[in-house]
Amino acid sequence: MSFGVSISDIIKLCEVASRVYKNCRDCTGEYKTLTTEARNLANLLDDISDKYNSIPENKKQQLLDVFEACVDVLHELDKILVHYNSLDTRSQRAWDRLKWDPERSKALRERLTSSVVMLNGFYNSLIYDSQVLILEALGRLERDYKGGHREESIASVRQITFDVAGNKSDDDDAAWFQIIRDLEDVGITRRDALEYRDFIVDWFVKAVNEGRLAEERVDSPTFPTVLRELEDALPALSPNPSFNPTLETRISQKAQPISLENALNCSVSISNQSSLIVHGNESAEDGLTRRARRIMAAWKKREFSTAGGLLEDQLADVERGETSTLTGRTVQPDRRLLRHLIGVCASYSGDYLKAKKTFDGVFNGLYLNSANLDEGDIAAARWLGDVCLHLREPRNTALAWSVALSGLIGRFGEQRDLTQIVFDELAVLNSWLNSLRQLHQALKQDNDPSDIFLNTRVEEKRCLITSVVGRLKLANSLRNLILNERPLTTSHSWRPLTAWGVDEYMLYAPPFEMRSWPLQWDSTFLPTDAVIMEQYMEALAFRLSATTALGERELPITLLMNGRELDYATKRSQKWLVEAVANGLDDLGIDRRVQDTTIICRFSMKSRGFVYEAGICIKFKKLRLRKMYGLKVTEVQWATRTIPRLDDTSFGSREVIRSSADFLDTLRSILDKAERAEKALSMTCVEPIRLDGTDGGLDADHRFRTTEPSKAKPEINWVAT
Repeated sequence: MSFGVSISDIIKLCEVASRVYKNCRDCTGEYKTLTTEARNLANLLDDISDKYNSIPENKKQQLLDVFEACVDVLHELDKILVHYNSLDTRSQRAWDRLKWDPERSKALRERLTSSVVMLNGFYNSLIYDSQVLILEALGRLERDYKGGHREESIASVRQITFDVAGNKSDDDDAAWFQIIRDLEDVGITRRDALEYRDFIVDWFVKAVNEGRLAEERVDSPTFPTVLRELEDALPALSPNPSFNPTLETRISQKAQPISLENALNCSVSISNQSSLIVHGNESAEDGLTRRARRIMAAWKKREFSTAGGLLEDQLADVERGETSTLTGRTVQPDRRLLRHLIGVCASYSGDYLKAKKTFDGVFNGLYLNSANLDEGDIAAARWLGDVCLHLREPRNTALAWSVALSGLIGRFGEQRDLTQIVFDELAVLNSWLNSLRQLHQALKQDNDPSDIFLNTRVEEKRCLITSVVGRLKLANSLRNLILNERPLTTSHSWRPLTAWGVDEYMLYAPPFEMRSWPLQWDSTFLPTDAVIMEQYMEALAFRLSATTALGERELPITLLMNGRELDYATKRSQKWLVEAVANGLDDLGIDRRVQDTTIICRFSMKSRGFVYEAGICIKFKKLRLRKMYGLKVTEVQWATRTIPRLDDTSFGSREVIRSSADFLDTLRSILDKAERAEKALSMTCVEPIRLDGTDGGLDADHRFRTTEPSKAKPEINWVAT
């Protein structure tokens, strides 16, 4: 028997390994002790045979080296065990006494163990190899292309293969970006796609040349089939009430044959579906399909509140039993997916409480371990954690992100970029806010401080968080996340891009596979900024207040020549300025904290259709040699979202909006209002007088009159008009 590296030889070796394992398991002698090693070797060979088509050329030699060692030991064991099991029990006992050699048995075990270790190392290198993962993802895309599920990408495939032939075009980058979006849908990161661009393009060229991407269309109905369907439908047509021919006319018309052309061009109303009108050869759209187009139109305009309302109507109709028709089949969209998109719209539009409730409802089941989590659960958990951080609920965020991490580890392993991103975000959250430790300590005491996943038992949550804390300690991530060394905002904290939109068909039909679940994470969210801003607001809220109020503290002095750099200056007192700003912010409901001589503000902003939280500092100053005070408003220090440009439909041009011009205008209006109030207070006073015109006490009925402050009597009460 000649063993090589072809798939047929691997299958043959799998058969030998399976036979060796069964013979070890079923024998009664000393060879039974080799059962565990034989079973592990057989399982590994089966796993490698499943991934044979994805093994790159540069790993074929490594496979051959491992393969030859397995062939030798399995061939030797197979001969021995086949002969041993063919003996009767008396002969087997004699064999054990005369032929059994402990040293030989030890050598066989060591060779088996060595083969298992080498095969396991080779298999691990396969499942974590980016090129292998890309090949598997391309295989899934190939099935999508052949099934006609990615028609918008066919032009991009043609463009990049046309480019390889030496025909450069301005559309090459756009075509390549569409291919990247497809790869991201099947689990390949943008970085890996860019790194292996030549490899991916070569695969597409080969696939196009071999005709593997040609769409497999179902043959259209033949002419007789269409005619039979028309004949079945025509008797059910309701007559036009305005037309009432005689009996003879109706009989003569019925006797005349109906031509196909006349039948296709007629406009009729179906009696049992009066709301559907068929005009010519156009099929009427159902309500779900029409609303899906309206949802997509609102989505592209970034009118997320409108899109969310339409999605709720779509979900309500689906729950009432409405259906749609796709390729002749009656279908309905996935209800969990619709709820997920409703939560996305609520998050983008700033309704975080609604988004929290929606994403919590998308989660499917009671168990949090990776074996029970699908793509929808992982996506909902990631979005839920982001929303809870917007709501300043970091322990809920720790639990939700831990659930997402568990699901990603179960599906992709610990080394994938998607898994490492969530792992790093959890480490940042725990380093700055101590949320994971607090949650862990509470759960160990059977106290659940979270208010999400309420149907899950506390024991289940405790096991999950204990596992995540153990992984953090094992990776030693916390040692590298020192508070004073971490920058406030870095571009490295940006999440990778993902497909921003959603395919229209998913709004009225189920997704073709769970891997096509849209918007698996919020690529606009900035977790590092959100965590740091929450840390400032939380730490300053519980910090012991200083003995001196901000209005009486010594302010930093700025030179008179730098006074023009201040956003506001006044000759009024320091206390007036601080109190005017603080009272105005409180009236507007803006959350604020005081740090030294600075007020830190957190508030909601809306830019280009997206609502997010922003943090700004107001710094108070005193001008040198003058009894004047002023303030300076910084640019946005922290923001919870990056915002794409309005003309960018792919989110490739994200940026953090740093301008604080709108906030500065609001602050100036606050101070203008305070100035007018003080001026009115200084210019207006009231004096009580009797209705009969004589002076008297306040116990009588009275009205008010305006007097000058210099002429006011001591008993006059001052009021602000």
